[in-house]
Amino acid sequence: MIRLRHKLFIYGLRLFDQALLVIVLLVAINQFGQSQGTGSLSYLLENHYNPTKLIGIALLAIWWILSFNALVHYETNRLRSLKSQLFDVFKATSASAFLLMLVATVFSFRIISNEVAMVFWVTTCTLGMLGRLMLHGFLMVVRSSGYNYRHLMILGYNGLALRVA
Repeated sequence: MIRLRHKLFIYGLRLFDQALLVIVLLVAINQFGQSQGTGSLSYLLENHYNPTKLIGIALLAIWWILSFNALVHYETNRLRSLKSQLFDVFKATSASAFLLMLVATVFSFRIISNEVAMVFWVTTCTLGMLGRLMLHGFLMVVRSSGYNYRHLMILGYNGLALRVA
């Protein structure tokens, strides 16, 4: 049961990272598209794009998944510092913003401007790091409350062992 919860936690974290990228991109396109006159999200949904643009969107999604899998350590390792986890999120979101600009340039997405890419990068970095900080704080509270002591073997017979038991 613990392995199942562990796997669900990891898959939930991966899903959160990818959903964050998509939601922030759609919000940035909607906000800057209305102000720059390139079209809002409703304009984007109403217009049909040719197959090459759909290929660009599919490549972007695949590259985002692969870059996060390569750059973010999706294992629960308590010995890993919070600073290194935050730096991994920074690297992955920076790579995602670069890939967004690359796909927007190669496939001529005029709705994705430099401002959209900068807002996307800053927002995903900030929200990704805040999410990791909140998760770290939550896990510290859970661990300190004793919920993770399901199977504990006490070796020795000293004062500390008696207090833990």
